[in-house]
Amino acid sequence: MIFFPFEELTDRLKGQALNFVKKYEIISVQLSGAIRKSSRSVYAVFSGDIKGDKIWGVLVLSKTVLHCLPFAEKKRAEPLPPEQLAFTRDLTDFYRSEKLALPECVNGVESGTQLILQSLENLDAFPRVINRYIFMRLNVKSFLSLELQPFSNGESFVRCKKDLPEPLLQSLIELQKKYELEEVLPRGFEFNEDTSRLKLKAALRKQYILAIDDGNGNLISKAQTNAIGTKCAQIGGVFTLPEQRGKHYASRCILVLSKKILHARKLPVLYVKKENKAAQKLYKSLCFVPLTDYTICYF
Repeated sequence: MIFFPFEELTDRLKGQALNFVKKYEIISVQLSGAIRKSSRSVYAVFSGDIKGDKIWGVLVLSKTVLHCLPFAEKKRAEPLPPEQLAFTRDLTDFYRSEKLALPECVNGVESGTQLILQSLENLDAFPRVINRYIFMRLNVKSFLSLELQPFSNGESFVRCKKDLPEPLLQSLIELQKKYELEEVLPRGFEFNEDTSRLKLKAALRKQYILAIDDGNGNLISKAQTNAIGTKCAQIGGVFTLPEQRGKHYASRCILVLSKKILHARKLPVLYVKKENKAAQKLYKSLCFVPLTDYTICYF
């Protein structure tokens, strides 16, 4: 297979690649969002000569590898189907020939991630941590019948943007830190305060962050978009302080955020850890339904 730089595609092929990502965006929202920001490190995958050939996939080959490889979802077999075998072999060769830096993370649908991991194994790159998730999409028809329950203790929603007042910003920074330590930071990795703040600063500019104020200027729960495509928006960063759990704060945040996403004419999607049965129950109660398996690997 050929891995062709997105920036060097003809207008016709670039349009074809964009339509490909749009078609499969529901399973690759982060990839779609990344391409909307920049086409750097983006590659379209062709099975042979790109002239008149169809696109098989799209990849971002940077520190975080993102991918849209729907052909990988075909039933796995031993040996691998020819197109999957060709992909793993040729991706390995591409990393070698282009002297690409090995990734720190591979993020995407389980089937595509497994093919990429096989390619990286040929380069003696093995993940330190593999997190497995269920990817879910909103059942819009069922969701529209849900009603938001009012607060009863003076709480209120706060839309967190770059001009957030300093006291609330500091509260959000602390809330984000606790979320990353509990839900995001891979085992054996060290938390970096500066990196966390930089990521939050970027999210305040580019994403929709919704939090709940307890009535005393303290943010106690939040949810946000972490990727926005052309047709879908991915929800993430859902977190409630441990001492505030059991009060339905997270469900309120997700419900309101989902309504905002639908109002923007996009479909809400998200992923949840396979072992987190409580979160799965929460999302199902909000009319999210399982779509596919999802994996994030850290090296």
